[in-house]
Amino acid sequence: MDSFNDELGSDTWSTCRSSVIEVVYFLIARFLMGFACGVEWSVLPTYVAEISEDRNRGLFGTLTGAMSTAGLLVSYLVGPFVSIKYFCCVNIATLCLYYVLFWPFVPNSPYDLISNGKLEEAEQSLRKLRRTTEVQKELNYMSALVSSSNDKRVKDLFLDRGLSRALVLCITLMIIQQLSGCAALSSYAQSIFQLSGTTIPSDLAAVIIGTFSLISGLISSSLIDKLGRRILLITSCSVSSLALFSLGTYFFLLTSNVDTSALYWLPLASLITYMFSYNLGLIILPFVVVGEVFPSNVKAPAATLATLSNYSMSFVVTICFPYLVEYAGMSATFLMFGVILIIAALFCYFKLPETKGKSFKDIEIMLYSKS
Repeated sequence: MDSFNDELGSDTWSTCRSSVIEVVYFLIARFLMGFACGVEWSVLPTYVAEISEDRNRGLFGTLTGAMSTAGLLVSYLVGPFVSIKYFCCVNIATLCLYYVLFWPFVPNSPYDLISNGKLEEAEQSLRKLRRTTEVQKELNYMSALVSSSNDKRVKDLFLDRGLSRALVLCITLMIIQQLSGCAALSSYAQSIFQLSGTTIPSDLAAVIIGTFSLISGLISSSLIDKLGRRILLITSCSVSSLALFSLGTYFFLLTSNVDTSALYWLPLASLITYMFSYNLGLIILPFVVVGEVFPSNVKAPAATLATLSNYSMSFVVTICFPYLVEYAGMSATFLMFGVILIIAALFCYFKLPETKGKSFKDIEIMLYSKS
């Protein structure tokens, strides 16, 4: 009997130790993935802005958001039907495609090369990007722009009136993006569906929402260089707030013991509307603006600070959401997010400068003239 207990105790200890190790591995992997995403979104907006032309900078900037949404849609389509192990294998395969298709063929940013004194390499990069040999005029413009901003340092992000205005603008947009409640809605979408009592399976609802989000991202890419950044952000904030008010109203009726069986479709319709409008502007335009409003030699630290504020606020909102729901209720929480988005729309209307079609030099002059 004692030997049986010893054996049982040994097996139990071994199982517990194995479970702890698996949890530690998972946490380490999750940390590395979060770190990598933070680095990616610190670099990507700047790179895309610097390789684009003034006339299509918005298009390429918003396409990054659309492709990010496409990746999420793949996760929604594959995730429910495979184990975590095979789901990770699918994601690793896409990363391998990056190294095969992107790494060997895509040139460095001409601005970065010029900043490091590599003029010949910058010219080669520009020729490859523009698919023409007639790049001397644009190269001279880039060289002059880099030279004029060489005296800017990281400390000037806080001391220089134009740069400090740009930094405050970008960090505010990042905070607005997260205070819209998207991280909370994405993380707790299944719980929201369960609480609402809808009969639509949560995995199917996620696919529907992901599909509409992708369509919205593609629409944003096609409109941004026609309508501009301000109008898309204002529209995104306004329509998203209406969707949140609708969702908040539904949960208010639900908790007030009102029969909501006839409104079973409202939570899904509200979430679809929210994600559609959110992907129209809020999901990517803050990053587009980050890539446009800073000189090349301070873009990296500025983008890092903006991205750090974004992910920090995302962490806070995701952690606080269940406590807000517990103490204030689901209805009040969504209504609060909706009010924040109304304030955000007003901020974009009065404070956000329009950068559509403008050169980096024109944007810099505009920031200083309005400081």
